[in-house]
Amino acid sequence: MKTTNLHPSMLCIIGLVFLVGCEQPVEKKQVIKKVKAVQIGALSGLEKRAFPGKAKAVDEATLSFRVSGQVETLIVKSGDMVKKGDVMATLDGTDYQNSVRVAQGLLAEATAANQDAARNYKRLLEIQEKEPGVISQSMVDRAQAEDAITYAAKNSAEASLQLAMDQLSYAQLLAPFDGEVVATYAEAFETIIAKQGILRLINRDSMEFEFEVPERLIGYASMVEEARVVFDVNPDASFAATVKEVGREASRSTRTYPVTLTLEGNNAIEVLPGMAGKAYIKATLPEESVYTGIDIPATALFSTGEMKQSYVWVVNENVLEKRQVEVLRPTDFGIKIARGINQGDWIVVAGVNSLSENQQVRIMDATETH
Repeated sequence: MKTTNLHPSMLCIIGLVFLVGCEQPVEKKQVIKKVKAVQIGALSGLEKRAFPGKAKAVDEATLSFRVSGQVETLIVKSGDMVKKGDVMATLDGTDYQNSVRVAQGLLAEATAANQDAARNYKRLLEIQEKEPGVISQSMVDRAQAEDAITYAAKNSAEASLQLAMDQLSYAQLLAPFDGEVVATYAEAFETIIAKQGILRLINRDSMEFEFEVPERLIGYASMVEEARVVFDVNPDASFAATVKEVGREASRSTRTYPVTLTLEGNNAIEVLPGMAGKAYIKATLPEESVYTGIDIPATALFSTGEMKQSYVWVVNENVLEKRQVEVLRPTDFGIKIARGINQGDWIVVAGVNSLSENQQVRIMDATETH
């Protein structure tokens, strides 16, 4: 019997084929997608937490001269109280005073020239009326043009004088409101430029408190019935407060909205700008006939098919559920939904068009960006 000898390379190829055929199929690991989601809040989310924030003055400003120059006098110092209109600092006004004098001289010249031109034009008109043909029409036209030119020059000189006087007045820094000087940034004889900060003024008689509210709770800000603020320096003293303003744009990094409270008087402590504290909120739902729907971010909505139904992705135990919702109307903070979601539901608010039903996901932490 004849034996066929196989080449060693053929034996290697056969062995590889055998090994590949015997390998178990590798199971592909499912990638869990991270999603940005918010929880539909309830009023308890407002009332059962303290919102950290800081105090700020209603009236506060860093003041500067509107012109450049050398500081002649710095009349106030840190801690001084001033009234609206008080002079707080001055610049050396020599150059500006000279500019006013020059402008006054130019205005006097322009006024005299216009008066001469006006008299000449009037005289020629009278001659033309009494003795027609004695003077030509071209002479009258030239006189009229000269009157108009000198009148325009006078107006320009008046404007230049007003500008010079304004520049001179800007060499004084006046208090725009009653308040306290809390910092100075320049000294006498120092040369400064226009709009360079010279001092900081605040009015402590009227203070506010600013804090941030999460996106899922901001829709309830208008329902706040009572608010109080406690500062860290004296936790035993609280300030009654009212909602002054609710921001209309969320922070890109934290997805929170700024809320400003106006503090009512309390002599227990002196509130200073920048003081840290916490706001406590009590809210009340309006009557059922008035309160209908839940506010959600507009980016949470998506549509499929020709029916243009609206949906949101609800995260249930890290699995996506496509849920149909009924849209009522746009609001300042997004879209008001009549039905389809409930308080406490987690809904996806970004990248909704790239997701699918029953997809496994993980809700991103607030500190994650992608």
